[in-house]
Amino acid sequence: MPENLRPNTVDPMSAVVVVLQAVAQGQGCKATVPVYDGRQRYDLSFTPKGTEDIAKSDLSVFAGPAQACGLDFKPVAGRWKEDRARRDRDEEGRRRNPRDVTLWVAPAQADRPPLPVRLESDSPWARWWSTCPGWSGWAGKNGRRPGRSD
Repeated sequence: MPENLRPNTVDPMSAVVVVLQAVAQGQGCKATVPVYDGRQRYDLSFTPKGTEDIAKSDLSVFAGPAQACGLDFKPVAGRWKEDRARRDRDEEGRRRNPRDVTLWVAPAQADRPPLPVRLESDSPWARWWSTCPGWSGWAGKNGRRPGRSD
């Protein structure tokens, strides 16, 4: 992994935080974030896909409008784990087997910054998703958790 490709990169979770900050500032989720995860250097490109209503479900505490952001992985350098016959993250593999990844972001409460509320992606085996099962640690304006009177 060439040293000159590491400066001005962030870890994968910080890339999501960069997009959350942009959404909070009203800039939407259009961003390309340079990432280095200790083994690979890649760009995560986020693109706006509009606003969608997330329906109430038993799997998530969030329901309501959320901004959908497409996510694309673009390899730059580093060591890829998969074997060459099944690779999916280089240009050839991405052409053969494109992945659709969407991240939805929305405020947990009206006066709070946006958070990831849903993530969906295709995999070689199935379509999978992750939702927000609960909130904790939210302090109200008085420094206490909402709903607490003590």
